Amino acid sequence: MVAKDKIKVASINMDVKWHDKHHNLSETARVINSFCQGCDLVVLPEMFATGFTFDKDMAEDKQGMIVTAVERMAADNHIAICGTYLASDGRELYNRCFFIMPDGSCCIYDKHHLFSLGGENLHLTAGDERTFFNYLGWNITMFVCYDLRFPKWMRNDGNAYDIVLLPANWPAKREYAWRQLQIARAIENEAYVVTCNRTGIDAAGMEYMGNSMIIDYAGQSVGIDESCIVTAELDKHQLMAFRSKYRFWQDAD
Repeated sequence: MVAKDKIKVASINMDVKWHDKHHNLSETARVINSFCQGCDLVVLPEMFATGFTFDKDMAEDKQGMIVTAVERMAADNHIAICGTYLASDGRELYNRCFFIMPDGSCCIYDKHHLFSLGGENLHLTAGDERTFFNYLGWNITMFVCYDLRFPKWMRNDGNAYDIVLLPANWPAKREYAWRQLQIARAIENEAYVVTCNRTGIDAAGMEYMGNSMIIDYAGQSVGIDESCIVTAELDKHQLMAFRSKYRFWQDAD
């Protein structure tokens, strides 16, 4: 895997059809095939294949329909893909974030802050470890939706990561917080933040606005809206130059 100083990322704003894996996976593949050519990595919304659910019948292991389909999309398009699904280990359920590379390699992160307002903590088990990995010479980490509200958990200690990927299922009525928290996490951690939120209306009548964003290390939105996706080119040299000039990270608690 050859390191790249510049990478193109895409975030897909997509409506999610409730509990219809076949439709959602087909639509995901269509959008990636149509709009994401030339990208290095793609981020999908939280539970993009089912909608935000705790239904055990929707849960899968790593050999299930969702992971298998994403592996195929990644290989066919020579692209890395990040998203989440309802995962089962045979005993517990997790909101599991994945990063699947074109060669089939996979990194995972289990959502740590479960959304108690929606009862997620009553059905799922929280992860207790952060995940860091390298792809194309970039240090990357993943968080999920509600994690965005907790800066201590997302703290970039010692510049451990260059990019945050964050799939979400964030409702329109809290849009202001969604936008401001993304910007804050980018500024305080001097890292790129790439989020992906769903659109449409869910089974409970909750509306989602998308507004996926790609934000740079200074808190500026660098994403370009292209149909149903947001894309941006991330520049490693610019990131490192900014960190070198503005060493705020050295004074962190």
